[in-house]
Amino acid sequence: MCVPTGKTVVLVLQGERWLRQGHDVHVLSTMHTTRAVSTSITQQLKMSLSAGPTPFLTPGSMSHHQYDFLNREEDVEQAVTDLVACMKNGHLYVLLDEAFFDSS
Repeated sequence: MCVPTGKTVVLVLQGERWLRQGHDVHVLSTMHTTRAVSTSITQQLKMSLSAGPTPFLTPGSMSHHQYDFLNREEDVEQAVTDLVACMKNGHLYVLLDEAFFDSS
């Protein structure tokens, strides 16, 4: 059986909170090997938007961004460019369930 870790559950709950508050939420995947986790978070948030005891009155929107920092150096700069463009009033709401480590 595969279940989300506690950290992933907390990220989904925080994403739901931000969406309820009307914020746009950006789910990021920075490595090819962890796309399944970010996709799962995205799917759970989509279900939250459409279901539940009280539908959101004015929910924010959600975007899923996929990059490959390990194999494509240009993706790092592209991610920064993309996210800066997504900022609203100096705020950005990002969910990232992975750690990028470069030992070099």
